Amino acid sequence: MRRRDFVTFLGSATAWVATVRAQEPRRLMGDRPIVGVLNATSQDACSRFMESLRRGLRDLGYVEGRTI
Repeated sequence: MRRRDFVTFLGSATAWVATVRAQEPRRLMGDRPIVGVLNATSQDACSRFMESLRRGLRDLGYVEGRTI
């Protein structure tokens, strides 16, 4: 790859990243962020983890159904 081609590529890639970051995030539930968990085990097996996650979010000031 020639130096000029590389500089052109680098400039276009940088412009693309700046454009992507300038966009506002789309939210599905109004202005509340959505928290999702992907789990490869059964719901019973991860219940302890889920309760810890909920407790940690509450400690940070998030209220399930209201702020998240």
